[in-house]
Amino acid sequence: MRPSFSFTEDVESGLLSNDDSSPPTQSNQTARRMGPETFASLPHSLMKPSSSTGSFTSYTGSMGSSSDGFMPSLSSMDRTESGSSVVPQKSSVPDSNNTTKPKKKYSSKPFKRLDSMSMFLIRRQRRQSKVAQEIKDDSDYNFLEKDEANDKGSLQGNSKWWHSVFFFSLISLIACIVTLWAPYPIGARMPSDVIAQFPWSNGCQGLKSCICPRETICADDTLSMIFLTIARSSAWFDYPLYMLLFLSKARNLTNFLQKTMLKCWINFTDFHKVHALFGIIVGLESTCHGFFHILRWARRNDDIKLLWTHPTGITGLICVIIYPLIVLPMSVPYLKQKISFEWRKGLHYLSILWGTCLMYHAPQRIYWMIGVPLAIYLLDRVFGMFYKTHLVENAYFERLGNEACRVSFENPPGFGKQSAYVYIMLPWISKYQFHAFSLYPCNQANHSQLCISKAGGWTSKLISEISTPSHKPAFILGPFLGPFSSPAMNFENIIAVASGIGVTPAVSVIKQYQHTHRRVNLIWICRDPGLIEWFLVNTKFS
Repeated sequence: MRPSFSFTEDVESGLLSNDDSSPPTQSNQTARRMGPETFASLPHSLMKPSSSTGSFTSYTGSMGSSSDGFMPSLSSMDRTESGSSVVPQKSSVPDSNNTTKPKKKYSSKPFKRLDSMSMFLIRRQRRQSKVAQEIKDDSDYNFLEKDEANDKGSLQGNSKWWHSVFFFSLISLIACIVTLWAPYPIGARMPSDVIAQFPWSNGCQGLKSCICPRETICADDTLSMIFLTIARSSAWFDYPLYMLLFLSKARNLTNFLQKTMLKCWINFTDFHKVHALFGIIVGLESTCHGFFHILRWARRNDDIKLLWTHPTGITGLICVIIYPLIVLPMSVPYLKQKISFEWRKGLHYLSILWGTCLMYHAPQRIYWMIGVPLAIYLLDRVFGMFYKTHLVENAYFERLGNEACRVSFENPPGFGKQSAYVYIMLPWISKYQFHAFSLYPCNQANHSQLCISKAGGWTSKLISEISTPSHKPAFILGPFLGPFSSPAMNFENIIAVASGIGVTPAVSVIKQYQHTHRRVNLIWICRDPGLIEWFLVNTKFS
């Protein structure tokens, strides 16, 4: 097999034009008259692999010896033209009399053969490139790029389902603008003489009509009306997002809905990502909402006092203060590294206070809109605390090397067999901390187990406490369907890629489908010999 090669254009000498369709210039005419033997002498710095295919593809050919035994080298000739051939020239060396020796001319016949070979290889390469592009367009590997959620036979909901939430946000935004700028009674815009009768206004300032239905929403000049529109629009756009923020964290409700037909349209395993995204959007727009309301109040008489004297101002001020404490520690990477998980989680529960303040911030409009999702979230937490939390009196703890620990226990009533995760609380370490870990079946019948790797203060303390195998009590909350079970059930051939302790959900999928016709291929990278040894000895991978 002849090796293939590729070269790139030398910027200054112009060996080859990258565009084959470009008109022939002096530089690319010269290059096309050079044969593969000539290119074989190119330095390696001019050769590079194609970044798109990982192989040498650009202007490739086969290297061989010339029939005439002549192998010209670019390093020993100048690239100049003479008629239809490239004439190699020797360098002029001055003699002792400062005269230049005559240049020796070579026959152009070998170069004509090389020119024909070069054009043949270039034409062949063009044909191959065209065929390769057609194969790429129709390749069977396109399945790697398609959205599996759009597969008609898939049980997994569309991964972009949450985009439809913004459609309702848009409707809410339009409703906000209409209810502000439309004339009364459809909207809040009223004539100046009508507004002058209200005790909180003397009428519109230089306008025939303005917006001033109540004391907290009074904009009687053009700039105030603009500020009011921006402030209210940012809040109304977020109304559907407010509801999803609480509903997406109702874990027991989500766990139930994943077993219904709604699973075919909504990808419930994305709820955490959707929660994080909506939280950031609401944070930005809530800041905008508060800023323009305060700016509007500050420029109109003594309205700024409403910020601490009126229920709307007080609740709004509380929301503006605590929302950064809810969002920033969970979303800013620097704060996530500097603040412990327990503190970040505790601050995140201020969202209950934030939601309660929203209910009374505008009670005539969003009391039930926020109150119902907040109530569902709180009831879900109570249900999980009293009905989904199980006391395991004799959980078995065992060290796996120096960096991991295994916890096995008998399944409490109601435990499922799908790939799932649980929250575990160990009262002999901390009575207030629940941590989530992947759950997978144990070799012993009706038993499950967890693998916990050292990753922080809580896990480090756990591993240090388990110097020898022992039985200790534990509280288990769950199980909840994991993000791996839903995608896995849609395919017969599954590839699971894991590193370190992350192999546990992959092992769970293997155990789940080991008695079916599905095939699960596992790629596992691990640096802990003790962990590898334990899994190889105690886990049946096939």
